Amino acid sequence: MVRRFAFPQLKPGTYAVEVSAPQFQPQRRSAVPASLGHTQTVNFTLRIEAIRGDVIVTAEAPLVDTQNPNTSSTLSARALEDLPNRAAT
Repeated sequence: MVRRFAFPQLKPGTYAVEVSAPQFQPQRRSAVPASLGHTQTVNFTLRIEAIRGDVIVTAEAPLVDTQNPNTSSTLSARALEDLPNRAAT
């Protein structure tokens, strides 16, 4: 993003220019000369501040008991019919 600013009432001299924006680290340039009738370009690259956020982890009981190999399920005929069947497509 490029921003341009004009300061026509600025007295000739040496200035410090600082930029800042929300979520970015402020940047500063010292010893920027300003003189009558001249355009001065000062480039900045703003770096993103450290991202802060909360992560909430919750755990639920697993659907499969991986410790017991003797787990079994009984399916009805309707449940079997509703299972995806790759051969049917």
